[in-house]
Amino acid sequence: YQLQQKLLRAKELLTGSNLNISEIAYSLKFENAGQFSTFFKKKEGVTPSEFRKEHINTVVDGWTENIKKLFTH
Repeated sequence: YQLQQKLLRAKELLTGSNLNISEIAYSLKFENAGQFSTFFKKKEGVTPSEFRKEHINTVVDGWTENIKKLFTH
């Protein structure tokens, strides 16, 4: 259960903060960024950096679509 909480919090921090990967790792009580990255990739199939990049693009694309909708109606 604690690992699931850590994973959820990691996802929140990766998509909703400007903290770098090392800062996120330490805030979640991992010994180092490498240990965090290994844990994250094992659970998610992508590195924390890849996850952030994919989800930031999704957020931006979704935001852009919402803005377009506002101005086209």
